[in-house]
Amino acid sequence: MSRRREQVAYCYCYTKCTLGDGPPRKVQRRTRAQHLESDRHELRQAHLHGIEPSPLLVKAIDITSSAITADDDDDSSSAEQSASGKSGSLGSEAAFNAFPGPAGHSSDDLDQFVPFAFDGGDVDQGLFEGDSSDGADSRTDEEEEMRIIDPMDVDEDLVSDLDSQDEGSIEEGDLVAADLPLFVRGHDSSDGEDEDSDSQDEDIVDQDDARPEHPDGQDEAPRAEQDRQNNEPRSRYSQQLLDDLTGDYSPGLCPQGPPRASERLLSAADLSPSQQATLNQFRTFVRKDLTVDAYIETARNTEKAANGVKIMSKFKAAKFAKRITKLEENVWDMCPHSCMAFVGPHAHLRCCNTIRDGQRCGAERYNSNNKAKRTFTTIPILPRARAKWASGTGSNYAQERATQAEQNLRPGVADPRHVFLDFGDGAVMNLLRERGVLLRDGEEAYMLSVDGAQMVDRKESNGWIVLLSCLNTRPSTRFRRQETFVASVIPGPKNPVNVDSFLYPIMQEFAKASKGHWLWDGNERRRFLWKAYLVFAAADQPGSQKINHMTGTSGFSGCRICHMVANYLPGDGQVTGYFPIKSTGSESDPPINADRPEYDPEELPLRTERSYIEALDELDGCLTRAERAETRKLNGVSSRPLLSASPAFVMPSFFPIDIFHLFGVNLPSLIWDTFTHAKPGDPFTLSEEQTTFFASILKKAGTDLPSSFSSGLPRDPTEFSKSY
Repeated sequence: MSRRREQVAYCYCYTKCTLGDGPPRKVQRRTRAQHLESDRHELRQAHLHGIEPSPLLVKAIDITSSAITADDDDDSSSAEQSASGKSGSLGSEAAFNAFPGPAGHSSDDLDQFVPFAFDGGDVDQGLFEGDSSDGADSRTDEEEEMRIIDPMDVDEDLVSDLDSQDEGSIEEGDLVAADLPLFVRGHDSSDGEDEDSDSQDEDIVDQDDARPEHPDGQDEAPRAEQDRQNNEPRSRYSQQLLDDLTGDYSPGLCPQGPPRASERLLSAADLSPSQQATLNQFRTFVRKDLTVDAYIETARNTEKAANGVKIMSKFKAAKFAKRITKLEENVWDMCPHSCMAFVGPHAHLRCCNTIRDGQRCGAERYNSNNKAKRTFTTIPILPRARAKWASGTGSNYAQERATQAEQNLRPGVADPRHVFLDFGDGAVMNLLRERGVLLRDGEEAYMLSVDGAQMVDRKESNGWIVLLSCLNTRPSTRFRRQETFVASVIPGPKNPVNVDSFLYPIMQEFAKASKGHWLWDGNERRRFLWKAYLVFAAADQPGSQKINHMTGTSGFSGCRICHMVANYLPGDGQVTGYFPIKSTGSESDPPINADRPEYDPEELPLRTERSYIEALDELDGCLTRAERAETRKLNGVSSRPLLSASPAFVMPSFFPIDIFHLFGVNLPSLIWDTFTHAKPGDPFTLSEEQTTFFASILKKAGTDLPSSFSSGLPRDPTEFSKSY
């Protein structure tokens, strides 16, 4: 009997495995019996409090009970099967065929989705190779590198008490940043088990839920969609790199019919009142940046006000939210000193090989237990796109703007009333469409933003935040939580050296997205080939230099927009120039900048795609380090960036001007210095009395400044003119 209880079977339970939308999971029989009891407990609690139970819960109990009965019947006649070499656990396959699992809801209800703050979807099986396993302990080294979090892999003892979870382990006043779902598996600790390890890992066998791409009897994709698939993405700058990122991925033929139950989002009717209340509570927790103490207190108040409602702990609520939205996290190894990530071409390394401050780092990747000393997390785009389009909220706004601009600006019939409002109106969008990119509906443009940030006030907690913003939506909603999300955080406190290595998983996903993924359009009620392209990468000057691989403003040809060369001031040891229109120093002794040309602001020598490709070719042709260093100095390009693999890479517009620092910090600081440092004959100078008076007015005006304009009050420019 004990051996039979250890055999693997399909479990259709509601609370642990399917949540009503399938698919079933492979677990040991004794575990399935425990899951059934959990479902029955939920049903008893609902009846006890006079709450209508979820119909999916009732159906799951019925199917699981029937599967157990079928297995018991099979066991009574298993002698013949054992003699023929079969396992005697026919319930695993037979029950799967006889009981296909509870459907999430009919296709007519696909637009009735729960309005959660989390936009996720089912994970595409082709996103990463080798991402399924036959057992909890059978992962290969490559599979371990992208440990996808199973939201239900939670220690049963850890989450059994919904009222007391997390209360004793969180100190008062802890900030929310460390507790967001992004960091659930991103611990730096090298000893002990992860917080969300499952005590039943040895019982559960992951199910291969991949569906054949073109089963027998399946219709071929519509001609237009098939043509889109045959249009292979091309990179004008780094085709080999794009091919390496894409690998052998192919979207295959268009799947037939509407999504399976496991691909659908749950509707509000599928959730119990406690589950709905938990999700509302967790959404408020995230949107309002509450502390864990505030979450616990407001949850208790909700339970008191709503009879029979139980709010899950913050930890379990995060797991539940990820489970029903099908949102996933990918965890990758990185250097303990934040130098680089062990991903892609660096995946085989066991030590950091970057150069920091002139010395090789050499930090060990693994600890004595052969576990990564440090990891970072990425959030894929595809699950969000699946949910967005399935719920009918996908947008083709960028294509609509571009089409309107093309009609209004035709040669000879240009409409003077046309307003250049957004990305879709511009020359970059027009150029990309000429090249077959973002030409059709269902193709999305994304902007990547990178910037350093201090996570916790007055603590050593620096990091680099990587944001992704979808440009297919209107500007009024583009930078809100639904369309702009944190794709990754590069942990500090040191700045990363090889930023490209941290961006590799993101670029790998974009490379595959440029080939396309088959998604379900909830509005059109059809499958379509969704594609996504990275069209911009925004950062401040130091950050942009790390991702565009230019020499930066400290170089001789340091402008990423034009070929203007630096002007140097007289004096010994001056190594960093600046870039004025008019050259100086020709009258100094000895003269400097004598060979520097004068520049016309209306006729600047702008960088072009051709000049950029020529610069890359020159670098590739260098044979010695000295030759390469001289070439870098003259053309301002250090190396070929990872981002150049994007089929939508257009130089120099791919790296836009940093408007925030230019107009928000640099120019005001320059103007303030001009006003407060008198020069002979300068009429625009503030006296010391005027300076003090202006500073006091600015400080007082801050009390009336809306918080939406700034998170902090304006500061005294006499003390803080160099910062913001």
